[in-house]
Amino acid sequence: MWYMNKHWRLRSKGSSFIRNERGTVTIYMILIIVPIFIFQAVLIDFVRIKVASMEAEQALRAATRSVLSTYDKQLLDYGLFGVKANAVEQMTIANDVLSRYGTNGDTQATFKWIVLNSLEEHTKIVPLYSLGDHRLFHQQILEDMKYKAPIEFSRNVYHKWEGKKELVEQAEEELHIAEEIEALLKQREQKLVKAFDSVKRMSNHASDLYSAYNARFSDDYTYVSTDNLSILVNNDYLYLQDQFERMSEDVQEAERIEQRIAQQWDQEKFGTLVNDTYILGHEFYMSYKLGATVPLSSFGAFANQVSALQEGDSASGSTQGFYDSFQAWFNYRSNEESRRSASYKNLESKKNIQRKKINDQMDQTKEAVVSQMCPNVNEEQYRRLTSYYDNYINFNGNLDTDANNYETGASLEQTPDQYQSSSISMLSKLTAVIETIRDEAYVNEYALYYFNHRITSKQVNKSPLEEAMRQHALQEQEVEYILYGLSSCTANRIAAYTEIYMLRFAIRMVEALTDARKAAVGSPLLIVLTAAAEGGIKAFRDMERIVNGEEVAVFAKWGAMTMNYADYLRMFLAAHSREDRKLSRIQALIQLNTETELLQRPAYIELNSITTINLWFIRGREYQIKKTAAMSY
Repeated sequence: MWYMNKHWRLRSKGSSFIRNERGTVTIYMILIIVPIFIFQAVLIDFVRIKVASMEAEQALRAATRSVLSTYDKQLLDYGLFGVKANAVEQMTIANDVLSRYGTNGDTQATFKWIVLNSLEEHTKIVPLYSLGDHRLFHQQILEDMKYKAPIEFSRNVYHKWEGKKELVEQAEEELHIAEEIEALLKQREQKLVKAFDSVKRMSNHASDLYSAYNARFSDDYTYVSTDNLSILVNNDYLYLQDQFERMSEDVQEAERIEQRIAQQWDQEKFGTLVNDTYILGHEFYMSYKLGATVPLSSFGAFANQVSALQEGDSASGSTQGFYDSFQAWFNYRSNEESRRSASYKNLESKKNIQRKKINDQMDQTKEAVVSQMCPNVNEEQYRRLTSYYDNYINFNGNLDTDANNYETGASLEQTPDQYQSSSISMLSKLTAVIETIRDEAYVNEYALYYFNHRITSKQVNKSPLEEAMRQHALQEQEVEYILYGLSSCTANRIAAYTEIYMLRFAIRMVEALTDARKAAVGSPLLIVLTAAAEGGIKAFRDMERIVNGEEVAVFAKWGAMTMNYADYLRMFLAAHSREDRKLSRIQALIQLNTETELLQRPAYIELNSITTINLWFIRGREYQIKKTAAMSY
């Protein structure tokens, strides 16, 4: 019994030991909390890495901005920003800023959540684009001028030309019609001259035949079969018939040309058609052809008579009929041709009088142009400008060796007809450009705002930069160089003078057209030439006033809005829209004035850096953060 009880007690104790639950919760919590703690520790380091990455990015951006803050103050005078610091200075500035975002934990009493360590030897600055690049240069110009240019351009040019485009287009259309009618008139004249040449050949041949046959048909002449008169007279008839057909073709073509003249004729503009000059009428051409059939038929009758001769017949006196017929027809045709030709020559004489007036005025303008001389004191500056220009134009991918050559349609070596056509075309092109110009206006205003021109010192509204412009290497010629790019002040000044004269010539011609229509009714080209002759004289007076700094009314008959020398340069800058040339010339002038090569002034840089952070829970490990930032002004 005692053994049984003892055995039972031992079994009870063993079961209690196995089933005891003390410490179970602790073990359970350890199994749960340790993984959580490890996860949180890793999460903490992960969060620190993310925060450190953001801090590194902010540090890099701040460093990049600090490098960009070392801009060239000389270029700031032109509204431009470019880094002046050299590569070593840039690196020093960048590393200094990056290091300030890191801390020295041994010397700091406060707790630091993030400690960034910059690896200065891995910091790298790459200049991506400089102010020598047209894309960046153009962007900075737009930023600088976007608040200035719209006001200036609108005030000085656009509003002065509002509503004038239709007027100019109407004048240009009228000129083109006049030129087309004039060309058709000359073609018709050539056809009628050829037709009358055929008339003269027929008449002369008939006279020769009259003499030849009269000599052959003497009083005692009798036909013999061996004379072959039939063959001879038939050949003569065929010749006259051939000349008649040639004459008829020319007359028919002349009438077709006249019909085209009538189709283009605008009676409201050109007045009533001038008889005997432009419109001869259908009856004139019918008479021309039908009149020739009478003498031709007469000679045909003579040929039939000869062909019908029998051996022993006499043909005496049979030539008089066709001779008289040809003489009567030729005399009538000659009188008609003399009257028509006299009318045409009279019209041509009037045109030539107006052409001479235009020519004389152009000669006077040439003399004035020759006087547009500058002192030859800037040869060295222009030599340097050419070198700088070539560098910038080639850097921007333009390999055109003639890129700096100016080609103008304003040459005074043209004929009066060519000059009036060129001037109206130029005026039409300018009015169209003004209405569509956008960003290019900013570049043009930039040129006129920061650079001097011929009358900068004479302007009523003084430039705010006039004092600064006096320090420029070139005086009273910079904008002209930007516009034309020629190799001397004189050449650029002459180019500006001739273009302004041509534009004023066109404007004054448009104004004079109304009065000229009344004075030269019935001849489109004479109307245009008369207006051009009057316009040329007024344009020369305008030109003298403009180059002396005066304001001149744009259209004297339509409003009192005026334009000065600078306004005309604005228009020409818009017309000569090769922006690569224009920007390169501006860059060359800036380099000449500041002695700063824009290719060495970065305006868009890339900064690369590597920073590290010590991990708390992964001992002995550093996490590297690589960042890249690219910024421009």
